Amino acid sequence: VIGFLLIFRLVPVHATTLSAGFGELTSRGWFPHGFGPIFATVLTANFAYSGAEMIGVAAGEAKNPEKTIPSATRRTLFILIVLFIGAILVMGTLLSPSDKAFATSPFVAILNQSGIPWAADIMNAVLIITLFSASNAGVYAASRMIWSLADKGEISQKLGKLSRHGLPVYGLLLTMAGGALSLL
Repeated sequence: VIGFLLIFRLVPVHATTLSAGFGELTSRGWFPHGFGPIFATVLTANFAYSGAEMIGVAAGEAKNPEKTIPSATRRTLFILIVLFIGAILVMGTLLSPSDKAFATSPFVAILNQSGIPWAADIMNAVLIITLFSASNAGVYAASRMIWSLADKGEISQKLGKLSRHGLPVYGLLLTMAGGALSLL
């Protein structure tokens, strides 16, 4: 929303590096460097779509999966389309392709240059929370997968032990240990 306000200059822009209107998108043509960079971007950004499979993992624990799973799928698809295509449109409109912001965080760079107090700091906090959320989803999926494998007897059944709240304790511990090792 802030990006679109900046594009149409409904919010005063304090930086000269942010373009107005949609001229930045069309000034060099739609694909000035061919389709190679498009494919590279798709491959690089593919990680951003990981997480949608959590709907399938969570389906096993849903109270009414016939109703909740299609609804969650539609919502997730809508959010992905709006957020990702909207974000790409805003970044492509406001920033030049040669802008150094693409090497760090274009979201933070745009908000930093907007002159809106605290906007960049809030975006940094949102990005950190998003990282924790993605990590949490990964831990959830991995621990449930370990439980599922143990439940089917494909790995040690000790790893399938559930707490009284239904938490796969050993699967969670193994996942956390693997995560800690990967950080090293």
